[in-house]
Amino acid sequence: MAIRYLNKGVSLKEKGLHAEALENFKKAEDHSWSASSPALLATVMQNLGEMLQTMGDEDEAFDQYSHAVEKLERLVEGNSSFKEQLAITLSKYGSMLVDRGKEAEAKAVYEKATVLYRELRREFPRNVQIRSNMVSTLNNLGGLLADMGLIDEAQWKFEKALKMLDNKQC
Repeated sequence: MAIRYLNKGVSLKEKGLHAEALENFKKAEDHSWSASSPALLATVMQNLGEMLQTMGDEDEAFDQYSHAVEKLERLVEGNSSFKEQLAITLSKYGSMLVDRGKEAEAKAVYEKATVLYRELRREFPRNVQIRSNMVSTLNNLGGLLADMGLIDEAQWKFEKALKMLDNKQC
């Protein structure tokens, strides 16, 4: 049942029917807790967090991302195929931490995401999506570092992102 509600929620979200999508994501979450797949639960939580954020419920979205990060971190320990999903979720979570004024925590979260992206880039050097997500995370981290007054470190992150954009490997 959880997969059915998740898929329906994704479809409704793509159609712009946010309230209906949210309802389906919540049903998917209810069902996924009893499912035997922690990966399904993490995916549902991530989608629910995105939908809540889109609808402006920042507090609930923050909680969802926090839970999704915890779940995905445990999944990655046993199965590295969840690295990309964790890196994406960490990057979004980092942005939410910045918005809440938790710069030091956001910095640590962004750095975790960049480590994962670096590992993923070694595994999949030609994957454009991974490179694009890493560039975005490096830019977000660079902006945060600049705001924190860590100009040299910020410059290094920005230069790394620019170098990746100029890289013709992909």
